[in-house]
Amino acid sequence: MKKPSIDALCRDFDIIQDTREQEPFKFNRAIVQGLPFGDYTIVHNGKNYINEIVCERKGSVSEIYALTGKERDRFERELQKMTVSRRRFVLCEFDYLELVQNPPPGILEPQSVYGTIISFWTRYNIPFFFMGNRANARNFLYKTFYFFVKYEILKIKHFRMKNFL
Repeated sequence: MKKPSIDALCRDFDIIQDTREQEPFKFNRAIVQGLPFGDYTIVHNGKNYINEIVCERKGSVSEIYALTGKERDRFERELQKMTVSRRRFVLCEFDYLELVQNPPPGILEPQSVYGTIISFWTRYNIPFFFMGNRANARNFLYKTFYFFVKYEILKIKHFRMKNFL
C-alpha cells in the first residue's frame, strides 16, 4: 500500500461551517454544524479545533459599517467569545480601500470605522484580513487551515508544495 504524500496528509481535514452562515464558501469537505462562535473551523481525525483556530467571515463593506455602528455591541460580544481560540481572525471579502473610499450612506465616517477595526484588533487580538474578493478570501481560509494542519497538528517542518491549488 502506497504511503500518503505529505500534501495529502495536510489536506486531510474537514471544514466546519456554522449553520448561521448566510453565504457560505463551497468546500469539498464541509460539515454544516452550529458553532458557539465564528463561522469556520476544522475537524481533523474526529477532533474539533475551534479552541485552536476560528474564522469570522464578513462579506461586504456595508456589513462592517453596521457591525462597527448600530450592531457594535453584538459584534463585540462575538469577538469576545472568539478570544478562547488561540488563532482567530476576521476574513473580509473586499479590499480595505473599498472600506474607506466607498462607504455606504449613513452617519459613520470611514475613519471612525477604521479606528473601530483597529480598536477591536488591538483589544481582542483578532486581526482583520481584507482579501479583495470572495475567491481570494475562500482560498486564504483553506490555505490557513492547511498550514495549521501541517505545522500545528502534524508538526511537519519543511517541504516543497507542488500543484497547491
